[in-house]
Amino acid sequence: MQQLSGQDALFLHTENNALPQHMLSVNIYNPATAGSGTVTYADIVAHFKQRLSRSKILRQRLVEVPLALDQPYWLEAADYAVESHIQHLALPQQANWQTLCKLVGQLHAEPLNKTQPLWEAYFIEDLDGLDEVPDGSFALVLKVHQAALNGVGRQELTTALHDLTPAPQNYPQKSSLQVDRQPGSFELLSRAYGNSWYKLGQLGGLATQAVPVALRIREGRKDGTFEPLADNPKLRFNGSISTSRVVGLRRFAADRVPHIQRSVEGTTLNDVMLTVIAGALRHYLQDKNELPEHSLVCGCPFTGTSSSTDQQSGKAVGLTNVSLCSDIGNPRQRLVAVQQAALRSSAFAHALGEQLPNDAADVLPAPLFSGLVNLSRRTGMLQALAPTRHTVVSTVPGLQRSLFLAGAQFVTGFNAAPLLPKIGLVHTVTTAAAKKRGEVTLAFTACPTLLPDPQRYEQCLQRAFVELLAALPQASPRAAERLEELA
Repeated sequence: MQQLSGQDALFLHTENNALPQHMLSVNIYNPATAGSGTVTYADIVAHFKQRLSRSKILRQRLVEVPLALDQPYWLEAADYAVESHIQHLALPQQANWQTLCKLVGQLHAEPLNKTQPLWEAYFIEDLDGLDEVPDGSFALVLKVHQAALNGVGRQELTTALHDLTPAPQNYPQKSSLQVDRQPGSFELLSRAYGNSWYKLGQLGGLATQAVPVALRIREGRKDGTFEPLADNPKLRFNGSISTSRVVGLRRFAADRVPHIQRSVEGTTLNDVMLTVIAGALRHYLQDKNELPEHSLVCGCPFTGTSSSTDQQSGKAVGLTNVSLCSDIGNPRQRLVAVQQAALRSSAFAHALGEQLPNDAADVLPAPLFSGLVNLSRRTGMLQALAPTRHTVVSTVPGLQRSLFLAGAQFVTGFNAAPLLPKIGLVHTVTTAAAKKRGEVTLAFTACPTLLPDPQRYEQCLQRAFVELLAALPQASPRAAERLEELA
């Protein structure tokens, strides 16, 4: 039995029916490489049963402390019916990528059952209508709670489910796995009592950490290393979030992105995608006469380490604010400005340090921690004190085409992230390549009340990417022609 870190528990405290906090990975596989040339639902269930020993995510469930007096625990629970977590679906005839995205949005909207291990899978067939997908392929949509995925959990799960050859490895059956006993209320409350005194003793150390952090931030603002972002007005994406979801995407050839990066020295993949998103938001909001005069602001995850040595995740993620420079119309000039804005944001995250935010989440007593989170969610307190984030953009490493699931070779995929309080549009960048071939997929999750026309926004993303290509020195004539077609 292992207790969640404060950072991991934050996803549970943030969650409600309108804000389920899980990540969806959508991966497509070609079963032609499997021994029989096909992969069935029964094969997928058997595969997951065999891989329980390889990933804690697949075999752990939550144990809540009575009265929420402490953070929850993970309990080994390999004795459950794995098949109850895997559903068999099929797309309708003549389905396309938008059909798949519509289904993914519907699956995304449903919260996970917290009394069971926090994952679900969906085996989806009939993908023959999807462009650039081999006939007979299937999709595996994997829904996993952020509390379990945070840090190294994602990589562990990927390694657990995949092989490097079409011949699957054999692992112990679930009958040989450990099953923890259910702790009683008295035991959990006794642990909570001890943990509360321990955390109170750590508050002094937290204050000691905060002093040098405050000094670094003050010096950074003084010398211009980073600067506070202007508080922008709330936009349509900052409204109340419904229980429904829409998902959309655009896929870009991976060799196009390095071409853009080489045009501005030091530019990263994230810089390029932020520039594209800024351009798409410009077009979308201009069409609705809602584009603000000042730049939009996005939140980007940064990774740090906790000083605790017993946390499952080993890493924790926070958000730092980055200007999208959406007030700049020229795409290449916007790229240069975004790169500088990202560097300033990185400098601020470095000044803040890796340990303080995570240790603060660990040290605060659980009732106070969850109470502050709930108060912020209901009153909008944090949104009132911090610059408005109009969206969130995260980059997630994708699978490589040399990986196999139940003998089927990975073809392509993307990720769909959860929405956050008062942020009804989030983006996820997924890279998938092998031997420098592949693609970059820019996907978004949104509340349909706040983004009622996702196909229009998909077009805006495509247009912004082509505009950026056409604005580069020595741009290809095809980029200019494509831009005219989109206009």
